[in-house]
Amino acid sequence: MVEEKPQFELIRLRKEQNKARHDEVFGGMSPAERAAYNRKSGRIHELQIDFQVNAFTKKSLWSAKSEAEPPVELKIPKQHVTKAINAVSIVVRHFL
Repeated sequence: MVEEKPQFELIRLRKEQNKARHDEVFGGMSPAERAAYNRKSGRIHELQIDFQVNAFTKKSLWSAKSEAEPPVELKIPKQHVTKAINAVSIVVRHFL
């Protein structure tokens, strides 16, 4: 059997949970349905934690890599900076 990718499993479980909540409103849940609902809720929680840990790990690795490399200095002419500041201040005054 082909193993389902975590992101697709999460989508499927959320759809099933939405259907279960919808069905509960109209007919309630049996103890077996409630147990399945709780089991799926736990699995959704596990998948969300895994995604957050993976995102944090990737971000940490990326920031560690960027800290190891020397910073790149951008040479921007002063006149371009002044024009950009003036443009931003005009937009800000428009919204105030």
